[in-house]
Amino acid sequence: MEYFENLVYKIPDSINADADIIVKKAEADTEVFKYTVWFITYHYETSKIMGLDAVFVHMVKNY
Repeated sequence: MEYFENLVYKIPDSINADADIIVKKAEADTEVFKYTVWFITYHYETSKIMGLDAVFVHMVKNY
């Protein structure tokens, strides 16, 4: 979470690109993959920042 909060620009395109990289690395273990996808999806589904729901839509469509 610290990575997304402090190092990634708060725009959907940047978050989507970095989320894809993190999920790709998590594919080595199915449980880690499932948790990572759930965590990122849930975090941006419940975000209070307007416009970040686009990350939620990206995650749902791709994973």
